[in-house]
Amino acid sequence: MTTYKDTREMWLRTYVQLEARGEAFKDSQSVAFGLLEVYDALSLEQRSEVIPILADWLLSEDGKHRYDARFLATERHIRELIPAIANAIENLQDIPGPEAKYEVKGLVRLLEDLS
Repeated sequence: MTTYKDTREMWLRTYVQLEARGEAFKDSQSVAFGLLEVYDALSLEQRSEVIPILADWLLSEDGKHRYDARFLATERHIRELIPAIANAIENLQDIPGPEAKYEVKGLVRLLEDLS
């Protein structure tokens, strides 16, 4: 039986491996799709243990983490991330530039889809 700590370490280790492979092959999309495959293979209990990681990623300063968390939330309709999505929208509202505005639009759309 795996523990929360085991699941968290596995998830983060997998992310590092996927990111390294994605950079080596110049394929950033492979990270998101690789995480999706791993997420799908998790038990329901393990998925619930990954939710706090994805919530943290939505609020991260790392755009790659935000993208990957948003991708999984979108593809698998992870309603447990609604509070983190709302917080991420609030955090991004004050950031200038078109990228932040685009990201906010995507998060608002995701929030509407999950609500």
